[in-house]
Amino acid sequence: MCCHLFLLLASCIPTFANQPIRLTAGDGPYAVAAADITQDGRPDIVASNRIDSTISVFFNTGAGTFATPAVLPNAGITVNPEGLTIADVIGTDTFPDIIVANNGDNSIVVYKGTGAGGFAAPVRVAAIATSAPHDVAVSNID
Repeated sequence: MCCHLFLLLASCIPTFANQPIRLTAGDGPYAVAAADITQDGRPDIVASNRIDSTISVFFNTGAGTFATPAVLPNAGITVNPEGLTIADVIGTDTFPDIIVANNGDNSIVVYKGTGAGGFAAPVRVAAIATSAPHDVAVSNID
């Protein structure tokens, strides 16, 4: 089973292009985030796929087009991912990391950005014993 994301490109304020862009994600896309993962000045798209427990990364190739998605390996610790966000949370390398709320095993997982759109294997950074997380947010609060 396959599912799609639909993007509407702004053509001018306040309207959108007539045809949405259809991106094929994994099974059961749940959350979507956009950020310049490749640091080329263009926003890339990341989707969590709840049913097949994968993360799809769509690299922006310019002019409203995206490459075939990279599917990040889950290493057995990405279970029913739901909410996600993108921020540099590990180290001082300025590479965007992907932070995922795993509803299936009550955990938060981070895919550390390695530059040029690459990611290290996911690392479980938090286990939540009493509640299945549905979303995650990042902010500097200190």
